[in-house]
Amino acid sequence: MPYYWENSNVCDELWDELAQQLTLLSIDFWTVKNITGRLLVGLRWWNFVDAEGKSHWRYESAKDTSRFGILERRIFWGALAAAPIMWIILVCIAFVTLKWEWMIIAIMGSLMNGANLYGYLRCRWGSTHEFTNYISKIAFLSVLSKSNPVQTNQQHSLQSV
Repeated sequence: MPYYWENSNVCDELWDELAQQLTLLSIDFWTVKNITGRLLVGLRWWNFVDAEGKSHWRYESAKDTSRFGILERRIFWGALAAAPIMWIILVCIAFVTLKWEWMIIAIMGSLMNGANLYGYLRCRWGSTHEFTNYISKIAFLSVLSKSNPVQTNQQHSLQSV
């Protein structure tokens, strides 16, 4: 992303720059997908095509997660969530400044980083059903805590004792 930002104002040769940016995005996508996720959080996702030509998606997670440090996991998930957001901001900036060529690169960045985020979320929760249940639970607890602030404050007071 820093390479995109630095060169979006100075490049004269659009096609050379487009090729360089897409190559770097592809390297980043492959590295995060195949190496970083497995080493930092024990997750991996991939696709294969069977003999009949049907595509199959696999989402895997390590059984023993105790070997992965909490700091590494937080850095991984924070960067994984922040990257698509930053690329979407760059898409908006390119749109507002009418730099359509740079918007293509920013869209590709947001798609590639978004695909990694989606793949790792599927690894983490196993299926879209589990993910939906998790989000629903968080939303329910959030609404519950906002609807009864006195009880929430009492619970926090009791926990701190």
